[in-house]
Amino acid sequence: MDILYLLPILFLIVALLYSMVGFGGGSSYIAILLAFGMAVDELRILALLCNIAVVLVASVRYYKADLILWRKVLPIVIFSIPAAYLGAKIQVEDQLYNVITGLILLAASLLMVVRKTKLKRKQRQSENAMLLAMAGIGIGFLSGFVGIGGGIFLSPLLFLMNWGKAKEISAMCSVFILVNSLSGITGHIENYYLLDTKLTISLIFSVIIGGLIGNRLNIKQLKPQYIRIFSAILIGYVGIRLLILQ
Repeated sequence: MDILYLLPILFLIVALLYSMVGFGGGSSYIAILLAFGMAVDELRILALLCNIAVVLVASVRYYKADLILWRKVLPIVIFSIPAAYLGAKIQVEDQLYNVITGLILLAASLLMVVRKTKLKRKQRQSENAMLLAMAGIGIGFLSGFVGIGGGIFLSPLLFLMNWGKAKEISAMCSVFILVNSLSGITGHIENYYLLDTKLTISLIFSVIIGGLIGNRLNIKQLKPQYIRIFSAILIGYVGIRLLILQ
């Protein structure tokens, strides 16, 4: 099947699955584009653009539902903005990028698996300003470098600190991913000429549709644990594959 038809279908499915738990799907977009052999500079921009499209829609819906806990998420967002920009500005060879991305994807897959098990059993912890700053800087930098929004790293932290109900944490992750992706993409301005306009438009259109469906299913309270497990397997597989090929 031609890439112009296959990629939009895959991206729609990813957006649907991830938006059900408040994510943009950036890590899986990266995984898919790497599997198709797309250049690093191009795939990072595409993943961020698709992230923005998905979480923008979700953030608006969460805002209307009054689920965003601004006082808790803003400190992390503020520190992540410059870090995401700096991470996006780093240029490395494809081989090194694959190794780093493979390790990050493996870590992300593990975090998604333990999100509802080990982390949920922790007791409430105090809202430590230093921890928030470090989390924002660390997650922001990694997200900008890889080309993802960082929700898969932030979500386990919020569950660990018992900061709210599942939907509230999904809402905060959506806002974080949106701001982080916008900041990260500014570091790729000089690479916009690499994008295939027709493919880019078709992918963004697909993820918007998938995001709308997934967000609606989230409201209907479908169980997200199976979606997380599937996503974790996909991300972990691609991470291992990237490392083995080096």
